Amino acid sequence: FIENKIFHVVLSGGEPFSNFKILTHGLKRLREANITTSCNSNLSLATPDRIKELVDCGLDHILASWYTNDSESSAAITNVTDSYDMVKKGIEVAVNNGMRVSVNTVVTQSNKNEVYKSGKKIAELGAFQFLAYRAIPPVQERGQINPTHVISKEEALTSLDELLLLKSEYGLQVGTLISYPLCLLGDLDKYSDFIGRGCPSQSGHRFSIHPDGTSNTCVMEDVNYGNIYEVGLKKAYDRNSEKWQNYSYINEICKKCSYVDICQAGCRMDALAHTGYMDGADPLMVGEEGIKNEIKYLPPQEIMDK
Repeated sequence: FIENKIFHVVLSGGEPFSNFKILTHGLKRLREANITTSCNSNLSLATPDRIKELVDCGLDHILASWYTNDSESSAAITNVTDSYDMVKKGIEVAVNNGMRVSVNTVVTQSNKNEVYKSGKKIAELGAFQFLAYRAIPPVQERGQINPTHVISKEEALTSLDELLLLKSEYGLQVGTLISYPLCLLGDLDKYSDFIGRGCPSQSGHRFSIHPDGTSNTCVMEDVNYGNIYEVGLKKAYDRNSEKWQNYSYINEICKKCSYVDICQAGCRMDALAHTGYMDGADPLMVGEEGIKNEIKYLPPQEIMDK
């Protein structure tokens, strides 16, 4: 990472707290190299002492997982009886000991009606941000999607409306980790909180490395671009960029859209799971004619001056 001038590293898993010594070692080394960090965790193993140690190591943000606002359904999803209480307690422990906490939930048929109630609870626990986004079916399901994994266009928009309501009522920052096609949103001014991320993989801002050194572009991808211990980080990354960053995976219809550089054609993994092709259409795409209200965002002048 240092040799290749990486500027930000997300330490994830599995559950990184289960190998806490390695987690703290990585954070210390990255901080010494002036590389910023974040961590993904379900916080079920969080304790006050552990959170304080992470803060001392330079970590200031954790992205936590949330399943539903119900203990029984959370247990069914995680296969852990008291997972709901463990995650709830973990968020409180992290917040109360100086950690900024974002919380994300994956919206499926089993919890699509829980977004608002979950966000309300998360705000009460002290998290500053709530992210909710559609589930992406496993790419192994190519063309044979389990219907419990997917939500409709209407259900996706409902989940975003509930996020905006949470922002208005509780001051939560809101967003998504999996981008939606902008044509689905339609009113880009209304849904401006969900615009601008695009696909981090498609735009070259994300590369995933596994503990054994194998690498993917998207965390959901089932392609190995090379083992970084064997070919090096740069060569593995260059292999991914040959396809991801030259628009090879952009759907042909989307290439003609004036918003393609921002939207990045929605989610390529969702397209792959539904169509069997990386350049297939995102199942939630409706076409550029779906955009009814242009975005009106202007960046603050002080940012432009800098």
